[in-house]
Amino acid sequence: AGMANDTLRVRLFSDKTVSNTQIRVRAGHYAWVAMTSDGVYVDTIADASPHRNWLFDIRPTSDDLSIHHSGISLGRYPILKLVPLTDSAWYLIKGYGPERVYEGALEIRRNGSQLTLIGEVDMQSYIAGVVESEGGHFTQVEYFKAQAVLARTWLMSNWRKHIREGYNVKDDVSSQAYYSMAYLQNSSTIRRAVRETGDSILVVSLKQWRTNGKF
Repeated sequence: AGMANDTLRVRLFSDKTVSNTQIRVRAGHYAWVAMTSDGVYVDTIADASPHRNWLFDIRPTSDDLSIHHSGISLGRYPILKLVPLTDSAWYLIKGYGPERVYEGALEIRRNGSQLTLIGEVDMQSYIAGVVESEGGHFTQVEYFKAQAVLARTWLMSNWRKHIREGYNVKDDVSSQAYYSMAYLQNSSTIRRAVRETGDSILVVSLKQWRTNGKF
């Protein structure tokens, strides 16, 4: 995972103890995929689409993960992955404070008696989510543009921060706050700001630092 294909792996709920989780697809078409502990595809185990309105419950067992919906067991597997099969697909996660909504894929691994949740999301969607999480109550597009550039600048310098742990960044303030995709009342303005800033980042030269007496 990395910036080569503009897809990030973000550890979700990184500041919480996640003993189980509940997932519901809100838009688009997803499938639940089972994987080996080495990340090799095993089988597609369930369809997950909004019209079914299924709430999937995932829990750690002694040596793998169990997945249920409506009291029906779908099996036990080392790794579970929720994979989008269409564009404009998103899901919500319940059980730990306010519901969170995300685009992209979701990988779930067992970590002892806990779960590790890793969202896979494209960089622009991640930046928009960061801007909304850190300053979404503002309304001015120029403010959102400045925030987008700052968030992208940080990411370009830190996208390998947790690569040895199997993901790029966390979703809390030890990386950048990313508590949901951009979907609240100012989300269209935020997404516009992210698009219009393109791949812009903030660069400060040594000459500028010396001129300002900072170096």
